[in-house]
Amino acid sequence: RSDNHVRFKIETKLAKSSSTDIEKAYPEFVRGLQKKPEIEKGEMLFKQICATCHKVNDIGITVGPDLKNAYKNADETFLRNILFPSERIASGYDTYIITTNSENKYAGILVSESANSVIVRQAGGIDKTFLRKEIKQMTRSETSIMPAFGTMLTPNDCANIIGWIKA
Repeated sequence: RSDNHVRFKIETKLAKSSSTDIEKAYPEFVRGLQKKPEIEKGEMLFKQICATCHKVNDIGITVGPDLKNAYKNADETFLRNILFPSERIASGYDTYIITTNSENKYAGILVSESANSVIVRQAGGIDKTFLRKEIKQMTRSETSIMPAFGTMLTPNDCANIIGWIKA
């Protein structure tokens, strides 16, 4: 089994177990939105955490949705997208799990598929091409490729990121 396979299984279990904890802490995250955001910290956090998959203006990589129009969303909607990314997956950004004949598993956003191959985009904007004959199974996941950040970010961190994006 590959490191990618082990990492995928661990991340999936963590996402499911931490969701309940994040839901309990959600009111604290909402209260964090009441404070004035520190825009510079929000930019730094976006570049460190979010830019590997999201783009705002010319900062970041497009794996998940481009956030240039995210400022139109209510702050709480934005917050839920950060904390519970699997709750509402944007159209065209479903995660696909590809199991190869050698039992390695890969997760990514479907970029294209043809009669002979499938291309998925992984975090960091890495496109991985699979020949159909190499694929044992390909399934759409109910879980977003985006991790739930509630265990990594504080309420202030989320407010700062949202504040920077909306600035």
